Amino acid sequence: MSQLENQVAVVTGASRGIGRAIALRFAQAGADVVVVSRTVENSEKTAAEIRALGRKAWALAVDVSDAGAIARRWRLWMQRLSRRLPQLPSFGR
Repeated sequence: MSQLENQVAVVTGASRGIGRAIALRFAQAGADVVVVSRTVENSEKTAAEIRALGRKAWALAVDVSDAGAIARRWRLWMQRLSRRLPQLPSFGR
């Protein structure tokens, strides 16, 4: 069993570049991934790649420069996921 099996990774900037590569690596290592970028369309592209690897993936659009938006989305996803996710220490303050 993989070290990340039954874990959920939340990756911001996951629609391209380093963020996308990190999201795919987490999936390859066995994690399910919440894919975050500025638009759901861009997030969905990476999420589809992760699903093709046999992992669960959720596409999410969040402006990570807006702490309120992050907090609202975080609460929504905590309610939607059946497992507890770790708390984030700070939102760029």
